[in-house]
Amino acid sequence: MDAAGKAVAGGARLEAIVIDNFEDDCSRGGVIGTPATKGGMRRGRDAERQIAIDHGALRLQPLMRPGWGRQGVSYGPFRREAGLTLLVSVTNGHNTSQGSRLPDDFARRIWRWLRGPGIDPWPGRLVALIRSPRKGLTLRRFLWWALSTSWTYRGPNIDENLAVGWFSSEAPIDPVVDGCGFIVHAAEGENGELWARVGKHCLSAFRRLKNIHMYYIVVLRQQGAVCYAAADQPAHGVAAFPMMRPIAIDAFNKDRQLFAGVHQAAFGQIGFRVDTRVQAVHVGRIPEFSAPFGTAHAADSGGAKSAGQVAAIGGRWCIVQDEDGRLTVLDPGRPSGLIHATFEVRAASDRAGLVWRFSDKLDFWLLKLSGFGCALIHVQEGREKVIAVNAARVLHEGSLHSVQILDWDGQARCFLDGTHLFDAPREPDSMVAGTGVGLWGSLDGEPQWHSFEAHPREVPISLISPLEVPWNKAGTNLVHADHFAGTAGALEQRTSEVGGAG
Repeated sequence: MDAAGKAVAGGARLEAIVIDNFEDDCSRGGVIGTPATKGGMRRGRDAERQIAIDHGALRLQPLMRPGWGRQGVSYGPFRREAGLTLLVSVTNGHNTSQGSRLPDDFARRIWRWLRGPGIDPWPGRLVALIRSPRKGLTLRRFLWWALSTSWTYRGPNIDENLAVGWFSSEAPIDPVVDGCGFIVHAAEGENGELWARVGKHCLSAFRRLKNIHMYYIVVLRQQGAVCYAAADQPAHGVAAFPMMRPIAIDAFNKDRQLFAGVHQAAFGQIGFRVDTRVQAVHVGRIPEFSAPFGTAHAADSGGAKSAGQVAAIGGRWCIVQDEDGRLTVLDPGRPSGLIHATFEVRAASDRAGLVWRFSDKLDFWLLKLSGFGCALIHVQEGREKVIAVNAARVLHEGSLHSVQILDWDGQARCFLDGTHLFDAPREPDSMVAGTGVGLWGSLDGEPQWHSFEAHPREVPISLISPLEVPWNKAGTNLVHADHFAGTAGALEQRTSEVGGAG
């Protein structure tokens, strides 16, 4: 491999397998089957011939017939190995994109389009369309409207629009139930919801996913994968480049042959949409990710621990026992954003749990799991308070379970086998002093622990190849600002804080 095929990040040698920076312009319908920038071919599906490359990015353009398996680019196949990493730099068209029937009929929609904002006479707009060099795209939009009425729409309603990750085929029919990676789900008033595949479910990491440039990183393990996300600016739920946030761990997927891909099913809402742009797709081997626990700052494998026993990562285990069970804790010295464990239930009476935000035996958070349900408990000054209960999700004898907690921005979310259980009440990070994490087991019987790991809230992105950061420049002179304070009423003639009258 030549020198360009390797990069250095964080002191580790990173082997690049496929680098695609989309530097070669390619017209619509001509992308699939062309070579990547380095190391592979662009595979996938372009059923409507709407994939193009221009200005240094892949362009995914709106489908007339929304659905999975119709538009996407993929690379491979690859054989699963620990540390095999996919990094995708992408700007999704709209995180709340959906495929469904349009709310009004075709004639009314055409008339509304002709009228526009009512500034220009509609005959003039029609003449401008006829003269436009891009009138073909407008005519395609008209055809899409005609195929999306209550009488003509034939497909199912689609609420998931973008899939990024590792899949069992080059054009997955339903990424929601296939492979390891991310799914963007339409959350309507809350914009987008970021999902990650965990076992047979999609773990809902958070809502209010902003429409900004994103980086999705999916690292394969011998079984399953770890998902990370970042954005080109500080944003809810994700870290800002060059950091990335651990989002989810899948401990179940065993597919041996996988394709790295970016796939789109739907664009926009209620008849209006915008293209998706993919700036880079990189696939490579990252040595530090091939280690059993990757970016974890506290981790161990195996069964029950004894006091003072040295963990694989994070120092020595500390044991705290009470009348109901025992806490087995590691302290990495800084907050954990993702805590995950796997265990096998051997008897119906087995009870288990995760501990986090541990200061001492008088102050910590505890997620308890049993055959009767799940409970979220806050221990403060030695007093237990049950915060939430979920009786619908239970442990099953003879089953392997995965439990994880996401803890950032002052709020913790709890999951069992990828299914959301409940959230801890939001409290400022400044109010959370404890950084200990670990396991809880009942004295009456606890399961066989297989693995435990806790990851920081943010870790540096390990680049497979140099990555160009998108242009993003904020102004320095504030021209207008309004926080809409005051009594309810019309906005006309109101004065904003900066900039004068509204």
